[in-house]
Amino acid sequence: MSTNSVRVYAPMAPIGLLAAIAAPSALARPVTPGPITDWGTAFLGTATPPPGNYVAISGLEGHGVALSSTGQVVGWGNNSYGQVSNVPTGTFTSVGAGYFWSVALRNDGTIKTWGYDALGMVSGAPTGSFSAVAAGRLHGVGISTLGTLSAWGDSSFGKTNVPTGNTFVSVAAGYEHNVALRADGTLASWGYDAQGQVANTPAGTFSSVATGSYHSLAIRTDGSIAVWGDLAFGTGNVPTGNDFIAVAGGHYHSLALRSNGTVVAWGLNDFGQTIVPGGTYSGIAAGNRFSLAIIPTPTAAALAGLASVTLGARRRR
Repeated sequence: MSTNSVRVYAPMAPIGLLAAIAAPSALARPVTPGPITDWGTAFLGTATPPPGNYVAISGLEGHGVALSSTGQVVGWGNNSYGQVSNVPTGTFTSVGAGYFWSVALRNDGTIKTWGYDALGMVSGAPTGSFSAVAAGRLHGVGISTLGTLSAWGDSSFGKTNVPTGNTFVSVAAGYEHNVALRADGTLASWGYDAQGQVANTPAGTFSSVATGSYHSLAIRTDGSIAVWGDLAFGTGNVPTGNDFIAVAGGHYHSLALRSNGTVVAWGLNDFGQTIVPGGTYSGIAAGNRFSLAIIPTPTAAALAGLASVTLGARRRR
């Protein structure tokens, strides 16, 4: 809801139920490419992510999409509506996974959608030039290069009635609600509001946003996390600290990435989706009862530095 929307997700301003990852913006941070790992359930056929080096990841009901370090899109998992086999060719900057459909942002700023299209998620995608996109369950949202918002697909609960203004820099989409970040750090939420997804949007300034199925998350400019909306199953039990750089929301569970690369998870854990494997990561995303993360591959410079340190230690013996 990452994005990511793997925001990558890095602050995978997350995209979709996830996080998906937002396209490059003034707030985007570099993500060290690497392979994808996952934990939780293979819900509705979600399969093991493909090997390779990726910089953005997103997942929702039964499939995932990822952006390679060279800008290509790959998909895996459930393929009921071609959401895996029909991934587009070309070079992209952002990806997001919805309910059996996906969205990606080309490097020329145009939007590409594919998969399930019952309510116009695919056929109703807007034209023009965009800087960020996100996939909700049955709707999509995007930010134009002018900083304005667009939404398409399922219009129930007013979730396609976007706020006005031209200073938006990041956006995330949940099942039935959305949240966007303005250039001044303030938030705007709209859509479904039964549990305060809109009314309880916090004041203050933030650097990153994400959505789960019925809750939202944001990172304050001091590095701490805020969460609001439906806080059942411990979704509101946010970790403490001021060193968070990315958040992602799933179906009543959430992930947060610390500046040291470790990941914290909380909320619903019926399939082990909050039991994070040990290690360090560079990007995160959360789907319906599963979680995704990018394992950073050491760069040549880092390996050279390690070799230098090791050689120096040997010489001192």
